Amino acid sequence: SKNTYHMKGVMRMKRDVSRIIAVAGLLVLLMHCSGFAELKLGNLRLYPEIGIEEMYRSNIYQTDRDRKSDFITSILPGIRTEYLFGGDHSLNLGYSGAWKNYARYSTNNYWDNRLWGDLRLRFPGGIDFGVEHRYINNWYERSVFIDRQRHYIENVTDAKAAYRFADRWKAQLQYTRDDFSMSSRRDGIYSYLSDLYGGSLFYRLTARTSGLIEYQHIVKAFDTSDIYDSTVDQAFLGLNFDPAGKLAGRVKFGYGRKEYDRRLPGRDTRSNTWVADVDLVQNFTKYTSLAFSILRAFQDDTFYANVPYYRTAASLILQHYFTRKIGGRAMTWYDRADYQEKTIERYTGIFKERTDNVYSTGIGAFYDIQKYLKVRLDYNYINRDSNFEDFSFGENRVMFKIVYSP
Repeated sequence: SKNTYHMKGVMRMKRDVSRIIAVAGLLVLLMHCSGFAELKLGNLRLYPEIGIEEMYRSNIYQTDRDRKSDFITSILPGIRTEYLFGGDHSLNLGYSGAWKNYARYSTNNYWDNRLWGDLRLRFPGGIDFGVEHRYINNWYERSVFIDRQRHYIENVTDAKAAYRFADRWKAQLQYTRDDFSMSSRRDGIYSYLSDLYGGSLFYRLTARTSGLIEYQHIVKAFDTSDIYDSTVDQAFLGLNFDPAGKLAGRVKFGYGRKEYDRRLPGRDTRSNTWVADVDLVQNFTKYTSLAFSILRAFQDDTFYANVPYYRTAASLILQHYFTRKIGGRAMTWYDRADYQEKTIERYTGIFKERTDNVYSTGIGAFYDIQKYLKVRLDYNYINRDSNFEDFSFGENRVMFKIVYSP
């Protein structure tokens, strides 16, 4: 019967969760008892960690109708290595993973694996060089936008070379390659290769503030269709703040133009808009900080046939420690997507341009029990308001997380 099936599912869920917690607890015990976290070899440092997160989601498929809720248990292993050499040079390698285990809808279970490496070289005479690579092996979760999970692999390589001269000036060149590949052949339309070529010029205005001029040229090509192959040129003016100061981060505003390689009837092959990249943290005291971000950029919807849109997003996060170990945070976030081409709304059959507005608010508390053991509790509410009726939804999320990081 339906009730018997439900009871079996609940019992199976309890066994799975018990096994996961037992394995995670054993790993923590072994790490702590073995002194694994104290492993040092010359200039090499090793930083392992493991976390457990329990999350309740009220609307896992983000639908406006027939909402499904579930509890998701995540095991979060990670490790980072740091090697210092030659005075100012460093090499960092790391891995972070997440095993997502759904209590009721176990067909949604998946692994999220991420690897990265970061090499930084600083030579006499003001020459700096850095190269970073990120490997992501993950899944897009099923939602109102996609009827099934989609697996993808992404490799991002970023290289920068800088030259500091005349005491106040720094010139920097940047190259970034983003290789995004969907695993299923039927999803091949979303696979792409993107190359970014950029240059920046910085002038130090004060001890911790620099003005900047930046230019970027981005070439993007999709694997199986050239309809949205494009070139983006954008220029920025802004300020860069020293990460060691009370105000840290960057402010960049500018103007961009996107041009499509292929001409289509009725489509303007060029689009222009203002662009922005703001990421600031104001540390008022050692106990209180405020983080603020703005993003305005060209995007292609990898859920929705690569239809292009302008993305405008902003967030504000306030964090405060009430004691040396106990603190809280509050956040608000807004994200808007203005689609540039008309598409068919599924339920009504109307041909129109889509506009999405996403609002999110949240509060949280955290307790640093020991230097190596931290817990946190968070609540988030997400609401999407779309002029496409079936793409609107609301969702509540509650998360409890324990992280052991000796």
